[in-house]
Amino acid sequence: MSEQEILDIKVLIGSNQPDLVRELELLLAESFPIQVIGTVADGRACLDRTVAYRPDILLIDEVIGVVPALDVARQVALSAPGTAVIIVAGRSDAALLQRAIVAGARDVLMRPIMLDALRSSILRAYELEEARTRQLVNFQAESLLTARSSVVAVYSPRGGAGTTTIATNLAVTLARELPQNRTVLVDFNTQFGATAALLGMKPERTLLDLVPFMDDLNTSSAIISNVLTPHSSGLRLLAAPPMHLGPSMSGDAAAGILLALRRAFSFVIVDLPSEINDATLATLERADQILHVITPDVLAVQAARAAFNIFEQRGIPQDVIGLVVNRANKRLEIQPREIRMLFPYPIKGEIPADFYGIEGPLSLGQPLAEAEDSCQAYKAIRTLALLIANARPRPEPSGGDQPVAMKTALSSR
Repeated sequence: MSEQEILDIKVLIGSNQPDLVRELELLLAESFPIQVIGTVADGRACLDRTVAYRPDILLIDEVIGVVPALDVARQVALSAPGTAVIIVAGRSDAALLQRAIVAGARDVLMRPIMLDALRSSILRAYELEEARTRQLVNFQAESLLTARSSVVAVYSPRGGAGTTTIATNLAVTLARELPQNRTVLVDFNTQFGATAALLGMKPERTLLDLVPFMDDLNTSSAIISNVLTPHSSGLRLLAAPPMHLGPSMSGDAAAGILLALRRAFSFVIVDLPSEINDATLATLERADQILHVITPDVLAVQAARAAFNIFEQRGIPQDVIGLVVNRANKRLEIQPREIRMLFPYPIKGEIPADFYGIEGPLSLGQPLAEAEDSCQAYKAIRTLALLIANARPRPEPSGGDQPVAMKTALSSR
């Protein structure tokens, strides 16, 4: 970093302790002549001033009042990209550092603050935030080029039918095979979401971080971008919150999230819980394709009948519904052909019972593609991905933008 860049760093100080404010001002003046644009005495003022003036660095006291420092860090990370948060604490606490990083802060400085530590922390935070801002700009630019997206809801009224495994690996396959088309996986199972575990990921941000910003989702792509976790396949994940924190989600919230993601991604793959709640219904009613996962057994058939009755009552079009027969096995009494005769919906995929093929990757937190040669289930999911990629989305509502045609280069092997 050049000296000119150092001179351009603007700092806002947030603390209600006059001695700490004075200490920081003296250190900054002694270190290099950066611009301290002001001081604020409570967390709410920190948020308001940061959003209004966009400092490069927010130095905030851990014990600041009104809005806690960690909440300030979390909201700044989502609503003010370009501002890096550094928390100043009065004690050495590894747990605090971990919580601060998860909340979006770049560093935690312990008092008494040393000049070299302050200087290094500011420069490092500034560089990291600049890199994140560049990524966000690229995200927004790519979003403008995104075609009319396809929302694919993966659902089963019976828990344990394999919806999460299918949704996760379908999304990974689309991301790997069609890198020119952006793919996002959404875990709407807010109580028992498992997509992150199947991908071997530990997301720092989840659906829970969107709660304070639901009203702003359609005015700022930064909010959605900041809660997505990238996977090595090129996929982005909007993860469910930890099990002990997962609240129920309203239908309006689900609809708002899907609308925001439609604007940025070609494929929006949604893993739904078996429970028919407001968020599930909102997703099913807005999906371009519904993959109803059914296993070849009597209880699954009965549950499917009940679900399809609800779909009909809600006015969900029949032509968006397709069946995916999971754990198909020629030794079972119920075969896909019987299922085809029972329901007026096409079978989009037949995934064989392949316990040994999927057990290894699942236990290691890896996509099934990692065991491509030995996993028959993955080959069936890849065929399903081909159908998804080439299916036309439902018509754009009148008055909407007319995006470029979606690229679908996925081919059979």
